[in-house]
Amino acid sequence: QRSGKLTEAEPVARRALEGREGLLGRKHPETLTSVFNLALILQGQGKDEEAEAMFREVLMGRRASLGEEHPDTIESVYKLASLLHKGKHHEEAAKLYERAFKSYSVILGPDDPKTADCREAYTSIRHELLE
Repeated sequence: QRSGKLTEAEPVARRALEGREGLLGRKHPETLTSVFNLALILQGQGKDEEAEAMFREVLMGRRASLGEEHPDTIESVYKLASLLHKGKHHEEAAKLYERAFKSYSVILGPDDPKTADCREAYTSIRHELLE
């Protein structure tokens, strides 16, 4: 995945997901990480509908198992917002960006690169909504 070989990475990620799901169950945090990683690969391939469904599943699962303010949950919020922004679902994306930005600001601090990236995306979509 990191080397950009997404077509090759997808079946590997699917096998990893199947293995974790078989051992731990679909809702286990480690299984959700595998779902998240597969969603990233799918997003990179332009398979946005499938990626969105997986990001939503991960977000719901992480909220339930890790809580609202866990860094992995916030990362799920941010990645879903990013995908929705790309797909022109600006209203929902703006709400998710705002939530992620506020949480990152508290958890990571205002100067953290993730906070800065989220702030930039949130600012960008707010401008787009005003146009």
